[in-house]
Amino acid sequence: MSWPDPVPIHMRRERHFGDRLVNCFADRPLHLDAIFREAVAASPGADAQVLRGRLKDMINRAGYKVYSVEVENVLMAHPDVVEAAVVGQPDPVLGERVHAVVASRPGASAAALPGLLRAFCAERLSDYKVPETFTIVSGPLPRNANGKLLKAELRARLPDPAEPRAAPDRSG
Repeated sequence: MSWPDPVPIHMRRERHFGDRLVNCFADRPLHLDAIFREAVAASPGADAQVLRGRLKDMINRAGYKVYSVEVENVLMAHPDVVEAAVVGQPDPVLGERVHAVVASRPGASAAALPGLLRAFCAERLSDYKVPETFTIVSGPLPRNANGKLLKAELRARLPDPAEPRAAPDRSG
């Protein structure tokens, strides 16, 4: 197997070999399980923005692709949010639902925050990207020794999707 020609360090190529993805920076192939990707998001009349995040960090909600980093960026823009992580919550009908885990600023009302954040996101995101459920925590989100959010740990703490839950509040 021959590798692609060297490319400048600011350029990136992806090649698929079966189920393995090989990234080539310069002349060095990198075999990574959690690769990074860039996506461009734009709406009519708005400037495009480049979103950087993990390729695997995507939620498939009824066939719609929701990139966690896009929703997290919107949540982080709210003044009552210190940290935010968005994960897919398994759902028997939709595949996954968008769930946000939010560390609130001290003094913020944990009871009122989900409704405020849902409305805040609804003004800035498409309907299918707005988190349907929230977990509000008062302390920092779990991280590993390198400071990376432990989303697998957050997913493990999610409530069982088989349990009945209140329907999301769509008023407002």
